[in-house]
Amino acid sequence: MMTTELYDDLEQGERVRAWLKENGSGILIGVALAIGAVFGYRQWQLRDDNRNYDAARLYAVVQSALDGADLDAAAAGYADLGEYRKHLYRILAGLQLAAAYADRERAGEAIAVLDELRRTAAQRDLLPLITLRLARLLTADGQPERAVELLADIAPQSALAALAAEARGDAYAALGRAGEAQAAYREAIDLSASERGMLNMKWQALAVADGAASGPATGPAEPPAESSAVDAKAGDGTAAAGSVPAGSEAAEAVEADDEGGGDEN
Repeated sequence: MMTTELYDDLEQGERVRAWLKENGSGILIGVALAIGAVFGYRQWQLRDDNRNYDAARLYAVVQSALDGADLDAAAAGYADLGEYRKHLYRILAGLQLAAAYADRERAGEAIAVLDELRRTAAQRDLLPLITLRLARLLTADGQPERAVELLADIAPQSALAALAAEARGDAYAALGRAGEAQAAYREAIDLSASERGMLNMKWQALAVADGAASGPATGPAEPPAESSAVDAKAGDGTAAAGSVPAGSEAAEAVEADDEGGGDEN
């Protein structure tokens, strides 16, 4: 019995050694590859962290230059961010630099920055914001045709849809296309939850101008229903007090009072 068990142990040992001899190199290679993969991932992560740090540092340079009103230094820092196109810091720096150019009435340079951002930005969810700012600058710079083309890319369900409709109305107004401008402003009013006062003023100004251009107006221009709802409610009381149906008891009382007043005189 002992001899049989010893033989079995020896036989199993020989089988294990034979299996390791055939497959041991493959196991070692697999272990080495796993260790290399872990090491490579950590190196890649470290490199990515370093790039994030460098992008943040360059963004701070741009922001500091803008705070000091040094647009040349800010532009140089932004140019250094060119290799970090996939980073949010580059987009933020570009938006701030373009705003600073616009404030200094350097529209051409602001448009160039936003145009390049629009083509290369990796964060596509920020594209509507970039497009909206670019379109506004194009309209102010005398390029409303291109502004209209760009604004068509902002989806109606976008959070910036109301602002995009208003910017489209401004562009149409600059082109002298009053009807399309009014329609765009009306759309903006419908989409906007607040800030309707300025939109109503723009709409009414176009309505008045359009009426003057087409000839004598038959009546005052009416703002969209949303803007006149409060006025209508406020006027209900006055209308009710001033209108008394003819032949009613109230009308007879008023006539009797008038007659009585005439007799006293």
